[in-house]
Amino acid sequence: MKHQLIFTILLVVTTFCYQAIGKANPFNGTVSPLIDTLNVADFSAIANDTKEDSQAFQTAIDAAARLRLPLLIPAGKFYIKDVELRNYITLIGEGEATVLRKIFSGEFALGCNFSYFTPRSDPTGAFNVKNITITNIAFEGTSTTDGFFQYRHLLNLNGVDNVKVIGCWFKGFNGDGVYVGSDVGVERHSSNIIISQCLFDGYNKENRNGISVIDGRNITIENNCFFNCSRSDMPGAIDVEPDASAYHRVSDIIIAGNYFKNIGGNVETILLVVPLVQSKLNLAVQNIIINKNHIFDVANGIALYQNNIATANTVSHNIFITENLVKNSSGYPLVMYGMGSVTISNNIFDRFKVNVIIGVPDKPFQCYNVLFKNFLVQRNKVNGAAVALGRVNGYFSRNNTFEDIGMTDGKYGIILLGETKGESSNVQSINDIVTGNTTTAFSQINPGHDTQKQLNEFVPSVAGKAYKNWFPFKN
Repeated sequence: MKHQLIFTILLVVTTFCYQAIGKANPFNGTVSPLIDTLNVADFSAIANDTKEDSQAFQTAIDAAARLRLPLLIPAGKFYIKDVELRNYITLIGEGEATVLRKIFSGEFALGCNFSYFTPRSDPTGAFNVKNITITNIAFEGTSTTDGFFQYRHLLNLNGVDNVKVIGCWFKGFNGDGVYVGSDVGVERHSSNIIISQCLFDGYNKENRNGISVIDGRNITIENNCFFNCSRSDMPGAIDVEPDASAYHRVSDIIIAGNYFKNIGGNVETILLVVPLVQSKLNLAVQNIIINKNHIFDVANGIALYQNNIATANTVSHNIFITENLVKNSSGYPLVMYGMGSVTISNNIFDRFKVNVIIGVPDKPFQCYNVLFKNFLVQRNKVNGAAVALGRVNGYFSRNNTFEDIGMTDGKYGIILLGETKGESSNVQSINDIVTGNTTTAFSQINPGHDTQKQLNEFVPSVAGKAYKNWFPFKN
């Protein structure tokens, strides 16, 4: 409080002096020669009193942004809602002891460019909120008392550039822990965002997603932990999902080094889903890296969906899924459709119930040029296949190890399956190894699967056992 008083007096005095000589104050409310931080406590925010501190936080953020000074938030619980972030704001807490409790009636705890408040399309980014840093703060929702509310998020970022969210906690969120996008019905674009070393705990799975990305370029989500989300009719922990608008941008995204456990949802733990075809987007979906994530005890693992028929003439997605571990999935470890130019390498899929699917057979959205290499796929939970082909042109399986696909009754355990109502071409299996005792055949083709034998190639590995091939390979 003393520092704030000193600065206020200094600002008044200097302004008066410069006005007296007919010149503008050169400090202009942006530089403090005496202090290098502000504290929300100096703006009447009181921790642990259960009273709302939204206005105190807004005043403190406005002042800190104007002065371009970091704003400190001390230990304790503060009750806030709909507090808007500004350009050049840095918020620093004291770790998990600094709690921003979102009041349930609010749209968000902290946010910016929310369309209900500022319903303005801004395709050029002229009104984007820029240069935000949030670190060492715990955000808390009310899912355990108020339950699910899809569109009420803890941190709501719309139309932002250059944002860092580092070392924060997001707990009990009713909607999303962090929402990144443009918001509904307006064109805004977000870019250059890092979310790192954060913890997302939905507590009771009465929430939407840990992180949603609706519009964003150059997004990095790395080294975070996700637990106990999402609701059974919601997507999953990380949902990259632009709306059906041509202007939405989703590209250059890295999801790496994250840990997931006990994730529900009705789609996947890590999800990319795009409702429009590549050619109808102003900026095609491209350059996605999913790397070194550890996914345990989940409904489903990784999914890539686009209503797109990928061919040699469509824009490539350029997706890399590498060095991930998916273990104990009650559904799919990996499923995709409509994707072109995807490299899936050096992953481990261990104990899953439903096979990997490349091109869902009951949808027309073909995958193209999928490289599947250096995998360890082991111990399917039920009788079935390791990899099923729905609709794909160019599936290249190389140097993978498949261990004990199928159950111990030995009825049905195969490596490669051509699905009913599916269609495939240019299918290769080169030097794939089969080990263990529960696999019954290398490949199987179901009735109604259409493929071209003369374009398919099988080269068995010298290691492991030889198994019967029912899939039509030219050799």
